[in-house]
Amino acid sequence: MLTQLILYPVVFSFLFQITHIKELSLKYLFCRSKCDFCQKPISIIYLIPIINFIVLKGKTLCCKRKLKQSYFWGELLACGLIIILSMTELPLKNSVIMLIYFSLLVLALYDLETYTIPIHIPIIVLITTMILGPFYYLQGFGITIFLHLFFYCCKNQIGYGDILIFSMLSFLLPLHIFFSVIWFTFIISGCFSIAYIIVKHSLNLKIPLVPFIFCAFNTVALCYPLLKFGGGIFEY
Repeated sequence: MLTQLILYPVVFSFLFQITHIKELSLKYLFCRSKCDFCQKPISIIYLIPIINFIVLKGKTLCCKRKLKQSYFWGELLACGLIIILSMTELPLKNSVIMLIYFSLLVLALYDLETYTIPIHIPIIVLITTMILGPFYYLQGFGITIFLHLFFYCCKNQIGYGDILIFSMLSFLLPLHIFFSVIWFTFIISGCFSIAYIIVKHSLNLKIPLVPFIFCAFNTVALCYPLLKFGGGIFEY
């Protein structure tokens, strides 16, 4: 447990930094962590997740500039993977669940910041899953083609980054779980949109969808037995 509490936030921080890299190279795996602003190497003692963010009051030690809140919340949410792995009954390898969880988490926070998706993250995830397995080639290609046709016909209804994320998941998840993630994504985002409109009295709402995809995956992971696939709420 203690190892996971330390390791998972570290993995998140590493992946989140990768999302901001313009030119990805293998040499990045062997580089020291650097300040986001002045690029000075960060001492190992100041790489302890969450605690150092609190101790340094959310600022860098070297240049005293304010760090992104995404680091703190991401490192905190990374620990939530412990709960997911201990409770889920998804018919997936733990390594695949971890890969999906971390990738959706970093992409969700990046989407919240920029309303865009770094294309190299889905590519890394797909290549990694091809090694870890299983990898649903035919299903993924079929759904990816359909999603791109949908995007071409309804460009104003959904962002292309969201299409890429759904396409990525179509290669990683069994069909019934994939459709459940989509179903919960739009239920959760729809409820949020309605609540926002009621509270703010405004229809001017731009929603990044990846955070809701992340929430939907976790909902399916935790509630999988309650969904009664194959003979209950959903029939496949």
